[in-house]
Parts: sequence; C-alpha cells; structure tokens
Amino acid sequence: MQHLGYWVMGSIDHGFCKSIYLAAPEGIMLEFSTSEGKPIDAEAWIDPEVVKLAGIGLVDLQRYKNPPALESRGGTVAQPVLDPRKPQMEFPRQCPNRCWN
Repeated sequence: MQHLGYWVMGSIDHGFCKSIYLAAPEGIMLEFSTSEGKPIDAEAWIDPEVVKLAGIGLVDLQRYKNPPALESRGGTVAQPVLDPRKPQMEFPRQCPNRCWN
C-alpha cells in the first residue's frame, strides 16, 4: 500500500501479536495483525487498569470477551451519514518520513 502512496504504519510488535495499520482509500483505519501461528491468551491482552478507567463492568467485560456470533448481512452494511461537525479520519495521501517498515 505504501508504494501506492497510502499511509501505512508498522509493523508494531505488541508482545503477543504484530500489527500494521493503514488508511484505506475509503478513509477508514484498518489493522492487520498476526500472532504468527501462536495461540493468544485472551486474558493476557485485557488490561485491568484500562477496564477500570473505562468503567467497564463485569457483565460488559464478559460480553466483550464472548461476543455473539456474527450475523451476515450479505456483504453490505449501511454507512452512517457523514457529519461535517464531527472529526473525520484523514491521513496524508503521501507517506511521510514517520511511516515505518
């Protein structure tokens, strides 16, 4: 994607997986990550301090850990109306020096 002029950041080693981030042509942020075939301990990536600071209760935490099965919508999802009063994700078209490989 970088060679096409899109903003790309990564790879970033999170300790339990590696990720790259990019701005898709539609203006959305995407993350691709891999644990390189190693199983991830689901409890290891949940930071108790963040849970507390965010005010996430036990019921919600369990729901986040065990979400319901995805219901297919046939490949389409309605997009929200763009509200110019709210911040929009904008990324440089050209990759600046702060992009990493």
